[in-house]
Amino acid sequence: MKTTLPSAFLASIVALAGAGACGGAVVVDGLPGSSDGTGGAGAAEGSPSASSGAADGTPSASSGGPSIEAQMASCDFFCSLFAEVTCPALRCHERCADLLSEQRPCNALTAPFFECGGETIAYAETIPCEFLVPSIASLFDCLSRSDPACKTDFVPPTCDAQYVELRACLLDQGR
Repeated sequence: MKTTLPSAFLASIVALAGAGACGGAVVVDGLPGSSDGTGGAGAAEGSPSASSGAADGTPSASSGGPSIEAQMASCDFFCSLFAEVTCPALRCHERCADLLSEQRPCNALTAPFFECGGETIAYAETIPCEFLVPSIASLFDCLSRSDPACKTDFVPPTCDAQYVELRACLLDQGR
């Protein structure tokens, strides 16, 4: 993947987070503006970290994985990172609903990816809207189809494994 200014910007944001491996000890106290300290990184109730489909704790397409509610919760957790960005065209929560509106074989793999992104990306409120809109759009496009040429710069490096597994499932399914 070629390095562009937007991907370098995202990499610097991820680096500021102290980017540990997903499911590791990356801890962020609540989201900005949260009075009760909730909403930060970690296993939210109903998130893939709190419940999973496989015996080893890893959701998989074949094991049924997390429920649609847990999948939506992880996607909403990811999108909540951008709540402080004034960017109506972002439509992240709407894109979650579109992506997960029907149960598909690969949907279970979205939860670990979104959970990882939610735990990894820091200072999301500083990412400019003009970068976020095309980046989020390309991310959701790649998560919803099997086009092998699909590219997005909006995958934190610590979440590559989850993204690659999800894309492999989509390619196998021919969606």
